[in-house]
Amino acid sequence: MITTVRPYYNEYDYYRIREFLCKTLLLHDRKQINWPLYRWDYWRWHINANLSHFNLDESVFLWETDDTTLAAVLHPDMQGEAFLQIHPRYRKTALVEEMMALAEEKFAMADANGISHLRTWAFDKDEIAKEVLARRGYKKTENAEFQRWQLLDRKIPDVPLPDGYGIRSLGDDS
Repeated sequence: MITTVRPYYNEYDYYRIREFLCKTLLLHDRKQINWPLYRWDYWRWHINANLSHFNLDESVFLWETDDTTLAAVLHPDMQGEAFLQIHPRYRKTALVEEMMALAEEKFAMADANGISHLRTWAFDKDEIAKEVLARRGYKKTENAEFQRWQLLDRKIPDVPLPDGYGIRSLGDDS
């Protein structure tokens, strides 16, 4: 049972979110339903530190269960955007509704006409998110985000390299 939403407190939360993203990637069968760890790190240490400049205490929110298990995280990427990272066990309509209400309060931006806008993402098979977003008046755009993937049932094709360049492992030969 999710009982508490709270703001990000400190670097301990940063590492809890990292662990949460690693676990949920495996629980989602390695599909990037939530952000992969490298994207969280890149946002925290580059995008936010150098471009967005969000105060983490005011822009990252954690949902915890009674036993302080991390169930969900809400945060922006850039201005006017919201990302919902949810553990699959806790992905329920009520939680998505609650997260979207907070995202609209904290991250929506008004245009010149005073109309609020917020961008968020939903996977095509995420019926809960699609239902919540439709009910809240969101519209699907033509924009798509393509995840990084590689078919593993075929040989990786050889790519010709320019003269003077090579590819090598950063680790040992294994």
